[in-house]
Amino acid sequence: NEFISGQISILGNTDSVCFGDIPLELAAAGFTGGRIPYTYTWKFSDMNQGWTVTGSNSTVFQETTPLFENTYYKISVESSNGCGTLESDSVLIRVNDLPAYDSTVIRGPELLCQNSKGQYYRIIPANNDSVRWSLATGQIVSKMSDRVFVDYDSIPFVLTDTLIALITNRKTLCQREVRLPISLNVEISPSTTTIVWKHPSNILICADSTIGMNYVWGYFNRSTGIRNIIQSNTLRYCQYPNAIDTSQNLYFVTKQIQGCRTTSFYESKSNALESTFEITPAIDVFPNPTTGRVVITGLNGNLKKVIITSMEGRSWDLTTALQRKSDGWIMDLSLPAGVYHIHLVTGSKVYTSNLILTE
Repeated sequence: NEFISGQISILGNTDSVCFGDIPLELAAAGFTGGRIPYTYTWKFSDMNQGWTVTGSNSTVFQETTPLFENTYYKISVESSNGCGTLESDSVLIRVNDLPAYDSTVIRGPELLCQNSKGQYYRIIPANNDSVRWSLATGQIVSKMSDRVFVDYDSIPFVLTDTLIALITNRKTLCQREVRLPISLNVEISPSTTTIVWKHPSNILICADSTIGMNYVWGYFNRSTGIRNIIQSNTLRYCQYPNAIDTSQNLYFVTKQIQGCRTTSFYESKSNALESTFEITPAIDVFPNPTTGRVVITGLNGNLKKVIITSMEGRSWDLTTALQRKSDGWIMDLSLPAGVYHIHLVTGSKVYTSNLILTE
């Protein structure tokens, strides 16, 4: 019979990978006629020309080399006894860029005393991708998409840590991990303090009057995250140049003594540093990314409702899908792969975080 060409399929029809990842398995099917056995030769090209042999003697091919640019694949099939050689059409594996940039770094203090509180870090340059922060010996007390406050523990002899920002592109789900090594010496930083506003003036006063203490006063712009220093001296009060506006600015004083420092914040609400757009450290939704099942912990039995919204704005009330367990809840999701927002409603607050569903 006439020797007829077949085609290449991709496992899961996944025709793209993240930069530096390995594509899924390719398979040839539909070659018929001629005489068997056939001889199979797999080829690749990064420009659909100048083909290079990369595999043979099998109807399937698994790439083992990470891809860093768009790559074409095809297969050449030779029929026995001179009945001809046919080639499939080529398939393109697209390479998606990683989020952020190769130059992206975490900017913030790298050498600190133990028990240092309110230390500020941000991603430079800023980006709008999803960011999941993590740390071993400290507590992340507030976080937004590109910035974070950290309270370090008072743990003797634990002298190193690493602040990690896992950045995820919401469309492609490609990820980049940025790390900042942290060194902690054996000295102990001052405790946090209370800041009093001398209303209606624009003067803030620090309650700590320890001898030898230095004070650095300033504020963070809430929208941009930029840190502004007003004065740095031995005064435990500061007259700000403009009226105190807590809706626009987060005011702080950094106490420094013998090289150790701790930052305290003024805010009329106790949750001054908590972001309304991220899960707080005590609450966890895992695994993330997930194939469907998630575990929710840290709400002490006070979960009233769960709402999930897509990036396009569609919402699902999944409260009835919750299954109680000893230390939290289990929930199975039957939604298409993608990036979602999960909203956990308690008696008084709504905690929100990004949730990535994969195939």
